Amino acid sequence: MIEALLPSVSIPAPDHVRLNLLAALAMEEGHPGAQPLLVELHRATICGMSHPDVVELNRTVAFRSDLGWPRECRLLVCPEDYRDAAVHLSVLSPLGVALLGLRIGARIPYRTLDRQFHIATVEGVDEPIRNGPIFDGPPAA
Repeated sequence: MIEALLPSVSIPAPDHVRLNLLAALAMEEGHPGAQPLLVELHRATICGMSHPDVVELNRTVAFRSDLGWPRECRLLVCPEDYRDAAVHLSVLSPLGVALLGLRIGARIPYRTLDRQFHIATVEGVDEPIRNGPIFDGPPAA
């Protein structure tokens, strides 16, 4: 019943496969984000291609965590690509799981690891980063 109140989730097939593997590994390691990610993957519509208005891996999402809070922008990444909390949002974090697959304008409730309740609103999505690695490391000396 609660699922009917949640916004729809769309995930491209390649991301769906990658995220299922990630969630399975995270479940084995006891990561708290594994079960919520599996739930979202289960309820998602798997699509054949990216959509310009949907939050996907390696895309920057603009959002608000609650009404009145400032707008934030983060790149949604898998944990192995996470480097900086000011720039990145892990797909295994409560907020990352909540935003995954949502369209611009969608609102979704989520709880932080310390059980605080929030409502996230997607305000924008930038083009995906698909070519080459996201991080090359520091320049060679």
